[in-house]
Amino acid sequence: METIDSQRVGSSSAQPEPPLPINAPMPGVFTLSDLLAVLDLGGDVPPVPARCLVSAHGGILGAQLLGQQIVLAERLSPGKAVHSLHTIFSHPGDCRQPLWVDVERLAHGRSIDALALSFRQGSLHICRADVMLRASEPDFLSLQTSRADLPGPADAAPFPDRRLMPWEVRVLPRVEPHRLDQ
Repeated sequence: METIDSQRVGSSSAQPEPPLPINAPMPGVFTLSDLLAVLDLGGDVPPVPARCLVSAHGGILGAQLLGQQIVLAERLSPGKAVHSLHTIFSHPGDCRQPLWVDVERLAHGRSIDALALSFRQGSLHICRADVMLRASEPDFLSLQTSRADLPGPADAAPFPDRRLMPWEVRVLPRVEPHRLDQ
């Protein structure tokens, strides 16, 4: 299990100022450019600052968090796409407060990556996402035959009528006469 932090990457340990929330004309009403601005996360070195859309209820929108999780995971694992995403929303959060994303790399390989993304406001944990990413590679389990002359169902011979008894198993010859339990 590997934690991505700014000290190992070589960046300064001071956190940048989080961006301000996107102010819409009315809370809960957004344009496409507002949404794209929220999905454009500030940096690649965790903790990553994130913006929020101002919602009518004052909390952070779950759909916004899911979109940010996908964008950040694919940015941190170039060449891979999200395969599965499991998120637990523990607190609603406040859309007017700074939002930070902590990243933990759980697995890193040639064809798969696994990340844990934790969204928080200060010390309040908002949600945690486990993201599995995979690269597109040829499927070695799908086998294709090169023979075109294999017989099909129309070439099958009828099976002789033999009645089978359910649950009848004979391993060794028995001394007592055979008995069928029904």
